This record gives sequence, C-alpha cells and structure tokens, in this order.
Amino acid sequence: MTKTVFQPLGYRILVKPSEEPKTVRGIERIRAEAATSGIVVRLGAEVVDGLQVGDRVAFMSYAGMGIEIDGNPHMIISLSEIEAVIDASKITT
Repeated sequence: MTKTVFQPLGYRILVKPSEEPKTVRGIERIRAEAATSGIVVRLGAEVVDGLQVGDRVAFMSYAGMGIEIDGNPHMIISLSEIEAVIDASKITT
C-alpha cells in the first residue's frame, strides 16, 4: 500500500488532531467543547511565521476542513485559524 502525499497550499496547514485531556499540566481549557489541538504534519509554502512540523497547535473545533488520509483523520487549517502554539515543556504549575 502506498502512502498518500498531501501538500497544503498557500497559508494552509495540515494538522493531525490530538486526543488530549481537558487540562494540560494544570491549565484548564476554557470552552473545551469548542477548542481542540493537534500536531502540525505539513505546511503550505507561504507559512513563514515560525511554525514548524511537529508543533502542537490549538484551534477551534469548527476551524478548517476535516479529511481522511490513509485512514487517519486530519484537518486542513488556515494559518489565521491557529490560536496558539502549545509548548508543554514551558508550562509551570
């Protein structure tokens, strides 16, 4: 079986949604039913804001478009729909 190669265009980002708890090291997510996060898988050519493949990002659940690649759920999200980059190593309690 060959893997699908998917390249987002322009300012779009391919994100693999995370299954995560409602808190991240003691920080409770507000509006948890509407907020979600994921790992950046690929970046469009025009994304130059310091975002990198492997970054965990937060976005609203209604952002972007859901797709399935090789049987796995992914999201195509515009850069403007990314709310934050989550760096759990820098969160202190």
